[in-house]
This record gives sequence, structure tokens and C-alpha cells, in this order.
Amino acid sequence: MSKSASNRLGPVDAPNDIVNCCLRLAPYYVVTRYPDVGEPIIRKTVKELLDDSMKVIRWITQRL
Repeated sequence: MSKSASNRLGPVDAPNDIVNCCLRLAPYYVVTRYPDVGEPIIRKTVKELLDDSMKVIRWITQRL
């Protein structure tokens, strides 16, 4: 795991690609929770975020 990801997330036993997905998703939490904050999200970005979300969910599900 990269040092910057480790510093942001604390100790995480996840592959770099999963950590990177989470880091890409994190800034959109506020925007989706509070729609009047931030700029609209374009379709291409939404698809990328959905793909990242599904990758993380599959990774978590495999470890349950």
C-alpha cells in the first residue's frame, strides 16, 4: 500500500487497486450526501465511480 494511502486511511490490509478505488470515491461522499454542495458530476465520472464501488464491494464480499 502506498504511504499516502496508509496515512489517510490508517492501517488497511487491501491491495493498492482497492485502496486507490476508495481514495477516488471518498471525495464524492459529501456531494452525494448533500446534493446542494459541489458541482454536478458528469456521466463518465459517475460510471467510473460506480465501477470503483463495485470493485470494492466485490473485494469486501469475498472476504466475509
